[in-house]
Amino acid sequence: MAGGNVNLSELCVSCGLCCTGAIFSHAKLTEDDKAVLADAGVSQSDGVYVDDRLPLPCHFLSGTACTIYDQGRPKICGEYLCKLVRDVDAGKTSMDEAKQVAAQARQLLSEASEVLPTGTNIVNGGKALLGDDLPEGVSKQAAMQGRLAYFALQALIDKRFRAKDQKLIKVSQD
Repeated sequence: MAGGNVNLSELCVSCGLCCTGAIFSHAKLTEDDKAVLADAGVSQSDGVYVDDRLPLPCHFLSGTACTIYDQGRPKICGEYLCKLVRDVDAGKTSMDEAKQVAAQARQLLSEASEVLPTGTNIVNGGKALLGDDLPEGVSKQAAMQGRLAYFALQALIDKRFRAKDQKLIKVSQD
């Protein structure tokens, strides 16, 4: 299970969790990132980003993949390495196991998101789940299932995707 023999991008495009708003509420943009977005046909006036923040879920996320990947994407998007990816790279976790973990996380995200107000990411929506500030018509049972999925997702993210000592950004070699 040597880390150097795996295509880490394969895991990233099968997961996409970092782009959903499940781990972070936004990605911080640099001026260069804004230029990349402009080249992709987006400006701040489009509402896709605000100042130096790209709100998540990302406007460019389709399923689990980036729609502007080939055109160039913000630098942070290419440099971020979650704990799961780092564990595969280090040979601590197999690619198959990592894909199963990612699929489980996406399922929990889907279940928790079902009861959130439309357009709310899970980071901000967690407050709605915990505070009973859910859309009208959400049953108590659905709300409870959403809460359970939210807590399970957060536990999984804390265990497999985040680390307290984790460097969130891979250091560039340039």
